[in-house]
Amino acid sequence: MAGLLTASPRRAGVNLSAKPDDRRNAVSCHGSPVHVVVSLNIPAKQDPQSSKTDDRQRLAKERREERERSLAVREQQILQKEERARQLYEKQMEERWRKLEEQRQREEQRRAAVEEKRRQKLEEEKFIPLQQLHYRMGLQFFKNIYLRMFGASL
Repeated sequence: MAGLLTASPRRAGVNLSAKPDDRRNAVSCHGSPVHVVVSLNIPAKQDPQSSKTDDRQRLAKERREERERSLAVREQQILQKEERARQLYEKQMEERWRKLEEQRQREEQRRAAVEEKRRQKLEEEKFIPLQQLHYRMGLQFFKNIYLRMFGASL
């Protein structure tokens, strides 16, 4: 046993000039490879390049999500603005329709009043005493004669 411990590394088949990784794969004096036990509980050390890549991907994903949220908020604001504009337009159209309807009713009332006044005047003229009618007709008759005699200088 003591011979095994004092044996030179060359006799054991190990190359001392090789790198430590190469020594792990070297064959021991018994002819079997040296086994390295890796514990699964200890996290493997990540190389900085993959960490940077992961960080870049994570940040890109966060930016995409933020942009999507921002676009969703902007779209919602646009929809709300369109809805307010539509409601305002409908309100204005209803107001305009109401005013036009009121104006139409006022005009109809005015026409009805004028027609009523004209009808009443005709009614009154039906019942004008015959003497007034002759007087009116006489004035017109004499006026026409005077115009014929003296011309239109009246």
